[in-house]
Amino acid sequence: MNFYPAPPVIEAQLYLRIPDEIRCIGKETEWRGGFARNFQDIFLEGPVADTLGNLYIVDVPFGRILKIDPSKNVTVAAEWDGEPNGLAPTADGDLLIADYKQVWSSYTTQHAEAHNKSRESSSSIPAQAASHQK
Repeated sequence: MNFYPAPPVIEAQLYLRIPDEIRCIGKETEWRGGFARNFQDIFLEGPVADTLGNLYIVDVPFGRILKIDPSKNVTVAAEWDGEPNGLAPTADGDLLIADYKQVWSSYTTQHAEAHNKSRESSSSIPAQAASHQK
């Protein structure tokens, strides 16, 4: 017997679709994420918003951070040889990145740079990250 009322039904609405020119259509990836066959062209996780209203998300199989601005424009903020699967904001506005391949990384939103801490080194070194402005 349940003494609580049924929760309200909330219908989900599409916020935006990542444009095809941002997706990695036809691009190969090592990441399978539990899929037995070829993976799709994008897999998003780890949403984090900044104080300016930008939304940052990771594209796990293709090692990218995507930025969605308040006008719903999508850009590739950073890209490297990694498998990012989560983001966390820091007090100074940067992002910490949980990355399966690279252990962890940090992303400076103001300078569009990424740095990582690899399994081989205990010092912070530049990642193979390229800043993209489309």
